[in-house]
Amino acid sequence: MPQEPDLGQPQIVIIGAGIAGLSLAWSLTGSGHAVTVVDAGAVGAGASRAATAYLEPRLGSGGLRAIEWASAREWPALADEIEAETGQSIDYRREGLIHVATPERSGELADQAAERQRRGWNARLLEPAELSELEPNLRGEVGAALFLPDIHWLDGRRLCRALAAAIRRRGGAILEDRPVTRLVPDGGGLVAETSGDAVPASHVIVCTGAAGPQITGLPGDIPFCRPVRGVVVSVQSDPDAPLVNRVIKHRKGPVCPRSDGRILLGTTYERGETSSHVRPELAEQLVANAARFIPKLRDCPVTEVTTGIRALAPDGLIHIGRSRELPDVYYSLSHSGAGYLRAPVIAREFAEFIIDNAAGCPLTGKYLAR
Repeated sequence: MPQEPDLGQPQIVIIGAGIAGLSLAWSLTGSGHAVTVVDAGAVGAGASRAATAYLEPRLGSGGLRAIEWASAREWPALADEIEAETGQSIDYRREGLIHVATPERSGELADQAAERQRRGWNARLLEPAELSELEPNLRGEVGAALFLPDIHWLDGRRLCRALAAAIRRRGGAILEDRPVTRLVPDGGGLVAETSGDAVPASHVIVCTGAAGPQITGLPGDIPFCRPVRGVVVSVQSDPDAPLVNRVIKHRKGPVCPRSDGRILLGTTYERGETSSHVRPELAEQLVANAARFIPKLRDCPVTEVTTGIRALAPDGLIHIGRSRELPDVYYSLSHSGAGYLRAPVIAREFAEFIIDNAAGCPLTGKYLAR
């Protein structure tokens, strides 16, 4: 049985129970550190809840692409470790991803295939017969299909729940529905004040997405992030007769199946939008976008429309580091849509950075240029 944490003693306090905060807490508790995760809502209820969580590195080169590929390689072992420790499935899937294009865009997809192959990806264009064998229901307006067999995906909601269970089992605390309202200097540390607790903190790590400005007492050099809304529609299919077996990615978003028969259709990228209200025509458009390639989706009932507010810094870059103004405060922000993909590397490197009491950016030198 996990021991109850002593909230009277200084903790490493992580503000935000999404994938960024939970994966960091997983790494820190694995090293024996006392951690308390605090969130204004429930575990994984923000942007992490709306994510399709397919783990595809983007094209290009540089440090972020290196992080994404390193994380993609680490995910299978990490998924096995989390499931073994918690006894909970995170629905980790290894069947691969298929990019599809309409006939008029087939040339663009062929160019993408060549670029991926040039960069060493396991990627190939599928002949119609092979595509039909892999995904019989992928029909409609498909003019070309590019198969990436090494791309995996998972259920982000299940992962967040499993990480929370592991953190608690290791002696960490998770305080849900407790918005942090203020940071107060206290001797050599800080106190994180919430609606119900005052938690002494040796370190505070801000993983709040776009909600950071609501906390009084944050240092002024914490990067400001703007909201970007993502909307995902979930439809229900027969889990015993899967409509699709792989992630299908078209120009306007992914189609991501779950083992329980749910199929996630996404996703929007609406800068500055924060409303949880989704116009019916927007949800209908997400279904229509995917049904162009998988016509049978039109027969599947919509069971959920989910909104999540991603956070994006003005420069569009990820921001991870330590405040100069208040060195006990750290931040992990602006993950945009890549939080799940990059989690293995970023959580490990950031945890070591915090433990070592380092300065700068934890990814500099190993992944990012100095």
